Amino acid sequence: MCGIAGITCQVVSGFGRSPNIVIGTGGEVNHSWNAVFINKRWYLCDATWASGYVNEEETKFRREFNSFYFLASPEIFALNHYPKNKTWLLMQNPPSLKEFLFAPHRSIGFRDNKLNAFSPNEGILHLKGDSIMNFSFTSNLPHDSIKTVTVQVYKFKNRNLEFHERKIHFVLMNKQGFHEFSVKLKEKGHFILRVYLRQRLTFIYEAFIK
Repeated sequence: MCGIAGITCQVVSGFGRSPNIVIGTGGEVNHSWNAVFINKRWYLCDATWASGYVNEEETKFRREFNSFYFLASPEIFALNHYPKNKTWLLMQNPPSLKEFLFAPHRSIGFRDNKLNAFSPNEGILHLKGDSIMNFSFTSNLPHDSIKTVTVQVYKFKNRNLEFHERKIHFVLMNKQGFHEFSVKLKEKGHFILRVYLRQRLTFIYEAFIK
């Protein structure tokens, strides 16, 4: 279609990272998307991911246009796309493949809540029992827009992932402008933490509590 419209287009192959991919794994080519040259500038598009999603419960494709993947900024696109040719990240200081794979999964809430810096930067956390996990992030939204955070905790039992508990925390802002909240897990084990801001999935972390 780009050829018919007279738009220069490149097919970009690389790694697409979805919430069901384990943090720290992958990196092989499993997806393709496009770079288009418009008004003397390259833009990134993913027609597949922008067209809808697969409902995991019904195993059916749901058609729903998502502008998240249409002419997206390189920084937003790099949340879950990493090209085989690093040049197509279109960033001056691109992350390494290792940094990409081991970062926490950043979902639609990351964009919708206009987040920037965040901590922890590593998606896999190794902690001792009763340790407090401290989280922080910055946002371009008005400072009082994000007042609470919901954390859904899942625990691996006999290799199966089971819902463990739901935690709601107040978000505080420190003098440096970072929003902060903490999570404490009393039990030992292997956990998945799904962090929701304003009811939008924002982060997924993996925690090993000894």
